Amino acid sequence: MKKRPILDLQKNEFDLMLEVSGILFLLILIVMPAIYYWSLPETIASHFNAKGEPDGYSGKWVIWLLPLIGTVTYVGLRKLSRIPHTYNYPMKIDRDNAEVAYRNSSRMMTSMAVIITGAFCYINFAMIRSAKDGFEGLGKLFLPFFICLLFGSIFFFTYKTINYKK
Repeated sequence: MKKRPILDLQKNEFDLMLEVSGILFLLILIVMPAIYYWSLPETIASHFNAKGEPDGYSGKWVIWLLPLIGTVTYVGLRKLSRIPHTYNYPMKIDRDNAEVAYRNSSRMMTSMAVIITGAFCYINFAMIRSAKDGFEGLGKLFLPFFICLLFGSIFFFTYKTINYKK
């Protein structure tokens, strides 16, 4: 089996914008519970149904689960974004298409990290607001919006890779 080229991809403004957005979401995800934890009631909404309504409650400690899971997810996806030569591709990768395929795949992973971390921020915000202000859940558009963003980014970057013309 022929080895794929390993490239050092240079970042442009779009790549830096994605990275900064992800880091900001991650910081918000970690700082928000630290700010509000002590003012929360002992029991808070911890699960939301498909309509975005709270349907499960736990101790306020649960406010730390999303920052923990979000950090692991963000770091994992960012690490994966740095090794695009190991991914499966729908076409043969060679010197002619490697840079475009790797760049699109790396951006896809980074976009997924940003979208997931942003969603976790919003969910944590909704948990806090629900506990403090009686705000009722995520809203019925959260889940379709999140799914469209996540799968939209996957389809977009895959499409760009498949339809690359020299």
